[in-house]
Parts: sequence; structure tokens; C-alpha cells
Amino acid sequence: MVGYQAILRENSIQQNMSRKGDYLDNNAMENFFGRLKTECYYDKRFEKFKQLKKQLMSIFIITTMITFRGN
Repeated sequence: MVGYQAILRENSIQQNMSRKGDYLDNNAMENFFGRLKTECYYDKRFEKFKQLKKQLMSIFIITTMITFRGN
């Protein structure tokens, strides 16, 4: 099984865009990617890209709502 980091590299996706050693710098994205891995990626297979895209959008919307509600 190909690892999560390998899939990101293959698709030219950078997971962490914050400054090195400063997790608070990009907390919203860290939360998003953590939720993405837990709820969307692990133990799931998608037959079609549309299914994956739909799942990603639902996670994005939930994460956005949580982020804005907290402010």
C-alpha cells in the first residue's frame, strides 16, 4: 500500500505550508489535513474520482465551518 506522503508527492501536493517548527502558523490547514487523513483516506477505496472529490468537499466544508465558528 502506498503511503499518504507518497501520494501527496506524486501529485505535487505540499502537506504542511507553515514555517518549520511553528505549528500555530498554519493551524487551520493542519486541522484540515488531519481530518482528511482520518475521515477520508484511511481504510477507504474510491471507484471513481467523483466519489473522492465529493468526500473531499464535504470534509473541506465541515472544517471551514468549525474554523469560522471558533472565531
